Amino acid sequence: MGDPVQSTVRPDGPRVSIITPTFNSALYLEQTLESVAGQSYGSLEHIVVDGGSTDGTLRIVKGYPEIRWVSEPDNGMYDAINKGLRMATGSILAYLNGDDLYFPDTVDRVVREFQQHPDADMVFGHCRYIDPDGEELFVRRYPPFNWTLYSVLDGSTIPQQSTFWRRGVLETAGYFDPTFRMAGDFEFFIRAGKQCVVRKIGGAPLAQFRFHSGMQTITGKPLNDAEIRRIHNMHRVGASWTLPFLRLMATTRYQVVNYRRLWDKLREQKSGAKPLFRP
Repeated sequence: MGDPVQSTVRPDGPRVSIITPTFNSALYLEQTLESVAGQSYGSLEHIVVDGGSTDGTLRIVKGYPEIRWVSEPDNGMYDAINKGLRMATGSILAYLNGDDLYFPDTVDRVVREFQQHPDADMVFGHCRYIDPDGEELFVRRYPPFNWTLYSVLDGSTIPQQSTFWRRGVLETAGYFDPTFRMAGDFEFFIRAGKQCVVRKIGGAPLAQFRFHSGMQTITGKPLNDAEIRRIHNMHRVGASWTLPFLRLMATTRYQVVNYRRLWDKLREQKSGAKPLFRP
């Protein structure tokens, strides 16, 4: 991994709590735990909330004595995340799934952003997409947060893997809705973003999202689409006649900052190649 990254934040900086929900997540989990353990920022708490795995997940977790963990039946991923958030002692919070990764300086950059912008309640950054072996597929970039243009799209343009928030967000907006199975982060960010200050961190990606054949993004698309429709009904934006215009604005805005990705897609279509993973 090269030379260790040195923290640029004072050692007495705020405590950061990372929640990792797991259920039979052994395949990639150790890489995830290593990416948290290897952070250059020192005041860090990692909590694993397991749903009762039987595949060796707990054996891996027990290899990291600094991790706080619990393993018991739960009511899905967002119920597990809420459980971890209630266990957390940090003033800055986030969750990282058991197949995704941070960069060594991710938390350091996040804390620095919060310190430089005390008005910010939530921050997020760009995200690197990787294949099952950790090789880069592409980097997805995101425009600054705009609540209206964020809420009208059919999915989140805030990457959950690279989003962090202050504890006060939970007091203002509440916790994740555990009745969702896939799109609860989208609903949470809509709810929080309407009431809180959300700031984008520019520059290099903050996290890595892993595409693999077992991921819910691929296996659970019909459920995800149904949950998106439910979220749009819960959080209506403007009059119905304005929605096509707003969606066009939001889509164009997102595509402009991802023009390289659009070019790659056009080349794939021209060549007839079908990518293994498509976001």
